[in-house]
Amino acid sequence: MANLAVISMNAGKLTSLIDVRSDIEKYASGCRLLDNMIPRSYGPVTRRPGTKYIAGVEDNDVKSRMVSFIFSATIAYKLEYSDKIINVYFNETLVASGIVSPYLEADLFQLQFKQSADVLWVVHPSYAPRKLSRVSATEFTLSTITFDNGPFIERNDIAEDDGITIAVTGYTIATASTGGGIGTDNFTITNETDISSLFAANQRFYVTNSTGNDDAYTVHATTATTYVGTTLTVYANEAISDGTNDGQIMVDGGTVTLTASDDVFVTGALGHIDALFKLTHKRLKTVTKGSKTTTDTGVIGEAIDVKGAWTFNTMGNWGGTIEIQRNEDGTNWETFRTYVSTLSAGVGSRNVQKSDIEEADGVQYRINVTAHADSSTITADFTVDESTQDSIFRISATASALSATATAVIAAPDNTATKRWAEGSWSPARGYPSAVAFFEERVVYGFTNSDQQDIWLSETGRFEDFEAGIKDADSFALTLPTANRGRWLGSLETLAAGTTGDEWRIRATTLDAA
Repeated sequence: MANLAVISMNAGKLTSLIDVRSDIEKYASGCRLLDNMIPRSYGPVTRRPGTKYIAGVEDNDVKSRMVSFIFSATIAYKLEYSDKIINVYFNETLVASGIVSPYLEADLFQLQFKQSADVLWVVHPSYAPRKLSRVSATEFTLSTITFDNGPFIERNDIAEDDGITIAVTGYTIATASTGGGIGTDNFTITNETDISSLFAANQRFYVTNSTGNDDAYTVHATTATTYVGTTLTVYANEAISDGTNDGQIMVDGGTVTLTASDDVFVTGALGHIDALFKLTHKRLKTVTKGSKTTTDTGVIGEAIDVKGAWTFNTMGNWGGTIEIQRNEDGTNWETFRTYVSTLSAGVGSRNVQKSDIEEADGVQYRINVTAHADSSTITADFTVDESTQDSIFRISATASALSATATAVIAAPDNTATKRWAEGSWSPARGYPSAVAFFEERVVYGFTNSDQQDIWLSETGRFEDFEAGIKDADSFALTLPTANRGRWLGSLETLAAGTTGDEWRIRATTLDAA
């Protein structure tokens, strides 16, 4: 009987189910038994290398999990995840120890990881997503990722239409001082702690539920605030018209109370602490307009909150210079566009119609005339297309199913109870993503305890932005058409998702698809 030379074993260990399939190309390159050996692509097999003692685990009485952190081709770390502790090893040496983590021993093997450069994303269905960051060769930090603008589940009045409303209340106004003009008119708030940092120069704030002062205001650029005893005085860039001492102030970063008309908030450790809620109200103002006559300069109309599409127009014959100015997050007013018209024999050289889309939150615009030719009237308006305005709150405490204390991520322009509200998709009450991946410049999260088939994709290039929109680069969510719970996410040419029973490929539809 001829003895055939076996010159390749790169097929590895073969199942006995193909014993009779000698026609398979790799049949002659496989083995029935292959223990402690590694097949190589060139044909040979080599003995598996042994192990080497480097260090003891954090605690001999609990399990640990080893995770790779590969920074570059020449720099790679081993992470030891133990009960509430992370240790970092490099080149057989402990380089960072005792990094505090929230993960218990029972959580370790449910953790999923995805690395981008020097940051490792960590997810678990019971904990908010976190990032382990390599600060230096010997320093690592673990931080909770903060999501300020979503994602949110479907708005309650659309999903349930149960009539439940949520109202928001802010800081109570003690006094409203009028008659002094811009920079002198003020509101006072009685508060046990100094919250003047919330009212920096040019910061926008809202007055609601007052007799005659409901509007958006900005903090005066020079005077700003004073805090004496327990009284905070906020000076406004705008004149205050009504001296009635009533109403409330709401400002970004301020504390508010959310009150529901029926059971909404979940109390306890697995409740709504750190959950986001979004409220939608009628927009406070959709247009600002006015005129400047003779040689008058200055602001036309009032500042206006802007999110989404807007239009600016000038009318008539005028000579001068008009600026569209923009103020983001209570910073300084900056010139967005400048338009110049020359007046000749009573006829202006131009009128302007400008349209654009504002995507950022907390933005105001205003019209400012900086130069004005004699004997002309400059008339202009600025219109926001959206008729509604969103506010977002992060729950800090839940008093009951009807009441919660929160921090205003985006302050509300109105305290009227609204049925147009949405709950954040991720919280202790709803659970957190259990899988993570990167795909086409997006971070992708998937599969919470409440939404076991749902996948959320961030805005392109902005890994912590989950504000839904209609543009190609905007964040969006999708639901796998299966009853099985999602387990993992992966990406190569397409985004892949695996469940307890099936696998899915997720990709965009081409324009020429049938």
